[in-house]
Amino acid sequence: MWERQRIPRYLKRLGFGPQDVDVVLISHLHFDHVGGLHDLPGCAVHVQAEELAAAHTGADGSVFTDESASSNQWEIKTAARRYS
Repeated sequence: MWERQRIPRYLKRLGFGPQDVDVVLISHLHFDHVGGLHDLPGCAVHVQAEELAAAHTGADGSVFTDESASSNQWEIKTAARRYS
């Protein structure tokens, strides 16, 4: 990732900084969704337990292990699924 693509640069353009981000909700752990997450230290990261478990298998090449290295600090969620 180039410096011009990093999250702090985009936040600065909006008048914010990484310290202003309190919560991040992750739909899945592909690099294009969590890339740069380490640029937001101290925020609460919410992710489904099943997604994190799948990412830790290493079977999906679009999940970079360095982006989930601090997952022990994340809020892991489990939820019952409802289908209509």
